Amino acid sequence: MDCVRVSWIGAVLLGVVLLGGAGCSEEEPIEESGGILSGEEGNLLGATLTSWARVDENGAVTEIGFRLPMAAVEAAPVAEFDPTTPPGEEIVLHLEVPELVQQTTLINFIEVGYNPAGHPPMGVYTVPHFDFHYYSVPEAEVAAIDCSDMTPFPEEMLPENHVADPPGPPPDGGCVPGMGIHAVDSTSPELHPESPAPFTETMILGAYGGKFLFIEPMIARDVLLERGDFSMEIPVPATVGRNTLYPTRFLATYDAQEDAYTFLLVNFVPVN
Repeated sequence: MDCVRVSWIGAVLLGVVLLGGAGCSEEEPIEESGGILSGEEGNLLGATLTSWARVDENGAVTEIGFRLPMAAVEAAPVAEFDPTTPPGEEIVLHLEVPELVQQTTLINFIEVGYNPAGHPPMGVYTVPHFDFHYYSVPEAEVAAIDCSDMTPFPEEMLPENHVADPPGPPPDGGCVPGMGIHAVDSTSPELHPESPAPFTETMILGAYGGKFLFIEPMIARDVLLERGDFSMEIPVPATVGRNTLYPTRFLATYDAQEDAYTFLLVNFVPVN
């Protein structure tokens, strides 16, 4: 069964209150020559999603992935955003990643979310789209975020040209309960002050309580319906507050035979 949560409006982006969960599958051992580690399996919009990780011959994580069947994209409801009514509902699924990923990389779990009408800013992200949050902390810690911590997004964790929402809950702050504070690249085409391009995909970063919290590719539903490959650069902060491996590229690959997308985090670099 899909998980649903009620959305909240932030200063720059719309966030959501956490209610999600998923099924699970057993983790597989690493082959000595490298191979695949199983993560978790769950249902979203009537389709089965699966997560995994790939390791090299030395047992180091080289890919963190999950599979999204196009059946889920096609079944995703579409609605018109109405600023005069309360925010709509976001459909959410959580997928665990293998223990080795949690131990050696930034990523703790994946949250796959779908916004049928999008979210503010009005006229920018108010189109149906998917949000993929790759969180750096356990689900319980994310669920406990109540936006009472007034620590701003640390400047040293903001890559060049990135701007963050102010701390604190709405309406004065831009923190999202159950999620945190968002930061966006101010040079993204959809945010151009004079001639903004239609939103297709963009990369968001998140923090809360002075801690780096998530990487979030946002992708318009219409982009996925085109069934084409694309990739996105993941900006690297000067620090994330701990020694770990950080992905620098997000890959979206369409498989025509399976009629499904594979989404990967790749090209890991050490950060601290």
